[in-house]
Amino acid sequence: MISYPYWFLFERIAPIIEVLGLFYFIALIVYDFVVWKYAISFLVFAYLFNVLFSIITIITEELTYHQYSKKGMGWQLVKTAFTEPILNHPVILYAAIKGNFDYYFNKKIKWGEMTRKGMSSN
Repeated sequence: MISYPYWFLFERIAPIIEVLGLFYFIALIVYDFVVWKYAISFLVFAYLFNVLFSIITIITEELTYHQYSKKGMGWQLVKTAFTEPILNHPVILYAAIKGNFDYYFNKKIKWGEMTRKGMSSN
């Protein structure tokens, strides 16, 4: 009862809302209803918020677990934080939408049967 609402809103529904928002924004562009000064300001703010959130996560991970032992790994992760919203997020969004589509409309997909080999029952 506690985790299901979170899962439903942020894992199941969020990609659908994001894609609907993209289509809505495209419609606003087509009908020339976009105030570009505010739209660009919002996009820059959202991008920088995402990057800041990733950098805080990297710093917290390093301060807590000291997991990055290779020299320069922290800087590579910070560089990745700047490219993730542009390069990785569209791929993740596509996979989430495809997963939702398969879940709701493609009922033929099943997990299948898993068998263990080499196990003897004594």
